[in-house]
Amino acid sequence: MNFIAIDRDWTFSYVNLNEKYPYRIAIGNISYPYLNSVGEQFRERCIEAMKDQRAMRVEIYCALDGAVWEYHIYPGPAGLSIYFKDITREENAERNLSKKQHTGSKEQRAAQEEMLLREIELHRSNNLSKLAIPTVEGFDFVAIQEILYCKASGNYTEIFTTDGARHLSSRQLKDYELLLQNYNFFRIHHSCIIQLDYIKTYTRGEGGYVVMVDNTALDVSRRKKSAFLERLGYRASDAFTKVV
Repeated sequence: MNFIAIDRDWTFSYVNLNEKYPYRIAIGNISYPYLNSVGEQFRERCIEAMKDQRAMRVEIYCALDGAVWEYHIYPGPAGLSIYFKDITREENAERNLSKKQHTGSKEQRAAQEEMLLREIELHRSNNLSKLAIPTVEGFDFVAIQEILYCKASGNYTEIFTTDGARHLSSRQLKDYELLLQNYNFFRIHHSCIIQLDYIKTYTRGEGGYVVMVDNTALDVSRRKKSAFLERLGYRASDAFTKVV
């Protein structure tokens, strides 16, 4: 850790450099080469700290050596006490970690999408009657015919069944829209997919809403209304309350 003290006349009153530093600092006036090396941001933070009597932390790129330096600026009655160190390695390590995490998340999602496509193809070719729902503990196996509706819950999906159970899946709702597209399900809202066989009533409105057989009311979005009514065999202009 390096230390410098700057008095209220903006001169160096004390210097103690414990690390290799690209520019020699001597007692006396702050030289322009030094200010040019650390940049305008350093000067502004020093003035701000002195004016507000408030401690500052700032990271500054030094043009002389291409390093990143972390400055801690502490104001006091006599001026400023400034501790600083080279954090280039830490910065590079953090950037590399962030890059790896981003790459890893992309690869993970690609693998999930490939698995989903395989599962969709498996359902199509074998007409499977159950879904394997991934959970934190493992898998829940649920008969597709027993699913009433699915609701988005952040990056998870809540799946509600005819026996009153609720299953929390680690998959997103869009995955279930693809998996269930051949089983008489319809996405009535960006956050909800329903099993059309279990609609109890539909009530018109801007988008309207359906009531399922378990008496749960679910909104139909205005954007989905026309396609939903056509799926039920009605035109969007028809004014009705349909009882199934």
